[in-house]
Amino acid sequence: MSNLNSVIKEIKGDTDLENYSEAEIKHRVILKILNSLGWDIFSPKEVKPEYSVESYKVDLVLLPYNKDKVFIEIKRASEDLEKHQEQLLNYAFREGVNFAILTNGIDWWFYLPLKEGDWKKRKFLIINIKIDDIDKITDNFKEFLSKDSILSGRAIKKAEEIYRNKEIEKILPEIFQKILKKPDELLVDIIIDYLNDIYNYDEKEIDKSLIRKFLKNLEISINPIKQLINEDSLKNNYNANRNNKININNIDTNIYSLNYNFANHKIKAFYFENEKYNVSSWKDMLLKILELLLKKHPEKINLLLNLKGRKRPYFSKNKLELREPLKLFNTDIYVETNLSANQIAKISRDILKVFGYLENIVKVEATK
Repeated sequence: MSNLNSVIKEIKGDTDLENYSEAEIKHRVILKILNSLGWDIFSPKEVKPEYSVESYKVDLVLLPYNKDKVFIEIKRASEDLEKHQEQLLNYAFREGVNFAILTNGIDWWFYLPLKEGDWKKRKFLIINIKIDDIDKITDNFKEFLSKDSILSGRAIKKAEEIYRNKEIEKILPEIFQKILKKPDELLVDIIIDYLNDIYNYDEKEIDKSLIRKFLKNLEISINPIKQLINEDSLKNNYNANRNNKININNIDTNIYSLNYNFANHKIKAFYFENEKYNVSSWKDMLLKILELLLKKHPEKINLLLNLKGRKRPYFSKNKLELREPLKLFNTDIYVETNLSANQIAKISRDILKVFGYLENIVKVEATK
């Protein structure tokens, strides 16, 4: 088995390549590459020429007796591949072949024949031996055409991932425009969550029709993204930040109530009944508040089960109801810990109310 990198270099440097006939392309290019990718080109069980499908003959078929066979159709170097793809893919589709390649030795077009859409949409990869760099060519051949990759199923899995991502990229602008024209309730709910968690608006008092109207009236250009970003302002901001280095000694630490907007704030400590408690995270503050209150009022623990978000509880005896549950000390109750700073501040206010405290009994020391 020859080295793939050397084979590609040799083919790239072949000045007569574009004049080769179909037979020359097959023997001087295709079979050399297949051999370097681990295929036994002399075994008809691995590489079979002139494979019959009805009245049509496929030039080469890899694994002809395997359900994961690969069709390879070969044309002379000067041939335009565009007019040959439909015939190849029609027969591949009829035969139930998942993977097909159309090549003139220079251009290699890789297809998933059983996917939906026209033939062009089923093309997931193009390799051009003359234009692409050697590393890119060898990586793609190894990933999609090596014997090991085909037999293991990695090639088809990666191909389907590329195909799927291309399809998603195409439909995302359409989906987003539809959402703006007729807002999906999930998007409306997300905005309500932000209004509730960050700005403390009571969700019951938020007019959903106002949000829907805003989304419908929102005019946005999906492509190009440059319209959403002023490149000059980005450069100016970068230069300004670079020239104005922050002195950590000048950072102000402030004391806030639990009603403050803590987005992008790092907590240092909190105060409860005039006692200071140093913490390293917002989660630590939540757990410490719970610990302090439960020590004072253990009989009220089940009241925590009444605290719920819009779509999920914050406390539960069933940890499967929570995304990141943590068991509360020596109890059978779990607390949700996958929460933002503002969500934790809101829950802390609710906990204080449940235990009979005014929310201003807790103050937070934080920096931005």
